[in-house]
Amino acid sequence: MRALLAIAVAATLVSSPAQAQFSTYTVRASYEAQLGTMVIDDYSNPNYVFSQSNAAMSAILGETDYTSTGFNNWNLVTSGFYCAGCNGSYRMDFRSTTVSTGGFGVYGVGFDFFNDASLPYSAFITFGDGTTTNIQLPARSYNDRGFFAVTSDRLVATMDIGLANGGTTYSGTFGQDNLTIGNATVVPEPSTVVLLAAGLAGLGFAGRARRQRA
Repeated sequence: MRALLAIAVAATLVSSPAQAQFSTYTVRASYEAQLGTMVIDDYSNPNYVFSQSNAAMSAILGETDYTSTGFNNWNLVTSGFYCAGCNGSYRMDFRSTTVSTGGFGVYGVGFDFFNDASLPYSAFITFGDGTTTNIQLPARSYNDRGFFAVTSDRLVATMDIGLANGGTTYSGTFGQDNLTIGNATVVPEPSTVVLLAAGLAGLGFAGRARRQRA
């Protein structure tokens, strides 16, 4: 009995890494091939206006919660792209979308972007298990936009666009287009909960076997 409990606990510890495993993409087709159901916002919905609050911006599609973290409540949609003042930082929250999993986030997040070299913008990602990572994004022009995406079986809960490690800013330039979120094409690897459940099931089986022998 104790041995099986030790196995269950060990399985839980082994399957809870200090850092979530994730993959990044710079090619949209490669990223979208990893997704099942996806939602794409090209920021052309007529309900978007030039300037709107966090609540209004988030409610139009209801798929992503936006919070401008540099300029307060200043979300802009212009020329078919989104920015937070166009030189401010912002957060996107993916825990309550139609493609999220269990309220913990989405399997993948990707978007086209442009920025300038005057300020290095980063994507600070918080995964569904609470771990984080910071990825600096390269400078790309408005007419030669880059693409960035991330997938993780631990899910993406939030993503801060701004200075490294979620730092806020009021300067530089950053715009995004064609925000694409989605779930996985296949069921992710067994999670901590699954492994723990298997361990507990083993404990129940051992208990029944012992009672039968008695």
